[in-house]
Amino acid sequence: MSNNYRKHAEAIVRREGTSNQIERLDAGVLPDEEFDHIVREYLFQELSDWPKWRRIKAEMIRDMALERRKTNGQDPVLFDTEDIKADALKEAQWENLKKLRQRMPNADVTAYWVEATCGDYTQKLTKARVALMFHGKKFLREFKI
Repeated sequence: MSNNYRKHAEAIVRREGTSNQIERLDAGVLPDEEFDHIVREYLFQELSDWPKWRRIKAEMIRDMALERRKTNGQDPVLFDTEDIKADALKEAQWENLKKLRQRMPNADVTAYWVEATCGDYTQKLTKARVALMFHGKKFLREFKI
């Protein structure tokens, strides 16, 4: 962890963390993962009301394929992710992507398709990845669009 990041991030932890987290920070025992979590929550607070992307579970895709009789239940569930070109977005998705970009003007906001396949069944879902640099460290969060 760079000293520049650490210095600026510690200020956030002291401002946003609980008294217990600050005590552990001072004692040098606050885990990096928890430290970064506090910083991430602070950096993305502008989007706290926006629905987060929830990971698609393989079991869910397999169940949908079974319901539609598109698999025998033995097929693997495969995931693929690709960038979406702006002209492939539906109207509401485009509007949501624009809103995300307006609310996080210093972030890189990119739309992606997640394609999950099991047997002859494919589910294609859209998400936005918001990437934000903070003193040399990259923070990511994914949202529904």
